[in-house]
Amino acid sequence: MLKRHCQTENFIAAEIEWSNMRIKLPKKVLDHIVSRHPEVKAYTNEIVEAVRSPDLVVRGLRGEFKALKLYPALHIGSKYLVAVYHELHD
Repeated sequence: MLKRHCQTENFIAAEIEWSNMRIKLPKKVLDHIVSRHPEVKAYTNEIVEAVRSPDLVVRGLRGEFKALKLYPALHIGSKYLVAVYHELHD
């Protein structure tokens, strides 16, 4: 699994190759997630980590993938963070 993580102003927050799939999480997308869900603003590093190194990946009912990562010691208690993403073909 190739992992690259960087947080520049307009570049990719994470790029991962996993199971013959390349996953990109642009900073713009991460900013969009935070703007729609301000409660996760403090957890942007955890979102990137869930995509980079999930505990489990499951396929959703609409073909999406869900990367799950357990965080046992969040200030709100033990929670799974779920990052949903889609496979895009060139």
